[in-house]
Amino acid sequence: PAFLFPMNDPVVVFGSFSERESRELLAAAECLSLRASSVPTTTTTTTITPPPPHHEEPDTTTTELPSSSLPVHIPSNDLRLCYQHVLLQPRGLVNRGNLCFMSSVLQSLMACAPIYHLFMVFHEKNHRRNTLPHILTSFGSFAAEFRVLDSLPSGCTTPPAGPPLTPLHFDDVLRQFRSAMSSSSGAQEDAQEFLTFLLDRLHQELVEVSDHTTHEMPSSDEDVWETVGKGHKTSVTRTTQVVESPIHQIFGGQLRSAIRRPGAKESATCEPFMTLHLDIDTPGIRWVDEALSRLMASERLDDDEQDRTIKQLSLAGLPPTLILHLKRFCFTSRGVEKLHKHVAFKPTLEIHPRHLASSAVGPRHYDLLSVISHHGKSPIGGHYTCCVRHACGSWLEYDDSIVRPVSTRIVTESQAYLLFYIAQGHTS
Repeated sequence: PAFLFPMNDPVVVFGSFSERESRELLAAAECLSLRASSVPTTTTTTTITPPPPHHEEPDTTTTELPSSSLPVHIPSNDLRLCYQHVLLQPRGLVNRGNLCFMSSVLQSLMACAPIYHLFMVFHEKNHRRNTLPHILTSFGSFAAEFRVLDSLPSGCTTPPAGPPLTPLHFDDVLRQFRSAMSSSSGAQEDAQEFLTFLLDRLHQELVEVSDHTTHEMPSSDEDVWETVGKGHKTSVTRTTQVVESPIHQIFGGQLRSAIRRPGAKESATCEPFMTLHLDIDTPGIRWVDEALSRLMASERLDDDEQDRTIKQLSLAGLPPTLILHLKRFCFTSRGVEKLHKHVAFKPTLEIHPRHLASSAVGPRHYDLLSVISHHGKSPIGGHYTCCVRHACGSWLEYDDSIVRPVSTRIVTESQAYLLFYIAQGHTS
């Protein structure tokens, strides 16, 4: 139902309606306003019940939950990951002022099939008038704004774009992000920092509302295990408990750090990651594969020829969706500067066996899913765009509200900042 509350100025209408229903309600509101102005001492409330709409528009408003409200519980069966591809109608995102970093991240996440299905679970829960934490609610409402297509139009290789969307759902999320980063509205923000913030908050809120599980991961001094690695060499491994969520299952991997000293057992720890950060400043690095090899290269921790303590990183676990961050912004004596060098990458990525720990689990071969690029000379300015591989197999470039098809060559020649790879065998 719609509730019209007569006031001197203006008349406030609460409800969600089609265009035709909106015209009818505005006409009724005008009449009601005239009645209220002619009898100022009388307050009248009129209830109008519109005919059932063909479909319910997603709620784009956000409200803070009262402290006494408890989030709804989501059964673990509802959060099972689904990798079935979905043919979504592309929509650009309206930039209301230096929000290109957010648009690029949101478009890249929506291209990831399990993320889209997860967001639609959030929407279904709130559609039934349950209460979810705020960021889950925002993503659920956002995903529901995209139309699912049955097929491509005849003769088309890419789907036609729908009208641009203004992502009002994330206004409060942006305020939380800027508060956490101590930044202000209107300043240039970093896409990688925003992505990290979103994944972290999504993980936290999912842990709050779901039946989460824990598993052992080496990382602290609390529990110590002796493991046998390559060449039957033993190492001391420290374990701690890690809380899992669907976000961790999609993006979470394990990075193993081993310390080797002459005459001592190898000491190893493992740390979870959702993004691998790759240094690209070394002159010899021209390919993403070389930057990955540099991350895994052995490192001398001291200059003592007698001690020769070596640190070695390796991948103990690989996620279904692998995010690589090319560190283009670096600190120098002149402040923060951007590295403009081109680092080449391919539409496919193979993780070399030498980068894997002996007990490594997870996929080895990946297909490129999305590329986020930063344009401009300065790290405190510039512009973000992204290229996304659509479910139909074609590449689309998102430049705020503009959506256009691009070739694979254009994608691989871009100055990448963030790369999303999805494991082969998983439908995107």
